[in-house]
Amino acid sequence: MGCNRCSFPTPQSEPSNSKRITQALIDNAFACLDGHGRLTYVLEGCKFIQGVLRDTHGVYLSLNECRRFWEWRSEQWDASFLVVTRHEGAREEILEYFNEWLDELDIWEWADECAS
Repeated sequence: MGCNRCSFPTPQSEPSNSKRITQALIDNAFACLDGHGRLTYVLEGCKFIQGVLRDTHGVYLSLNECRRFWEWRSEQWDASFLVVTRHEGAREEILEYFNEWLDELDIWEWADECAS
């Protein structure tokens, strides 16, 4: 039989002030790493872009990918980020410029490779 003088480490419960990892934290971290600051000021616009592309093409872009796409669009107007609002024609504008963005990226040759 063993002795009772030895104690083995037991898992400690997480302190109540522990750091929580959330999607918002990660989204903002990557936006900051990309040099754009937090997503706060463009969040609703990026969510709208996400919904339009998901509903139309069945593709999912992260909030940072939406920000990157719309910054490209905004640069055409020498703006840092054009406001994206749910107005008449907004969906069509997003779809039109998303296709144009993909054209500029010249990625269409990959379509067949990815379908396999």
